[in-house]
Amino acid sequence: MNINPNTDDAKQQAQAVMHKFTSNLLEENMEQWISLFDDNAVFEFPYAPKHLVQVLQGKAAIYEYIKEFPSTSDSAFLFTNYPYDNGPEFIRGRIRL
Repeated sequence: MNINPNTDDAKQQAQAVMHKFTSNLLEENMEQWISLFDDNAVFEFPYAPKHLVQVLQGKAAIYEYIKEFPSTSDSAFLFTNYPYDNGPEFIRGRIRL
């Protein structure tokens, strides 16, 4: 599906995906959360310390890494924005712990 990233529809679709992303993560519904990812997705931790994971490549690797996260974390999440600025294949969300 081709989506023009400069339309309100595309921005609304991106926001809907990020809403599903945050809702499923906060509700600890990891199976639904991972279903939002493409098999070749890349999940980056750009500010992680060097001794921690920096990049996960592929849906399976992302799920394996994150599946237990909600039950092992005492952190509160605040998703602060959903910029949609790099085309229809790229959505960036910001998480503050």
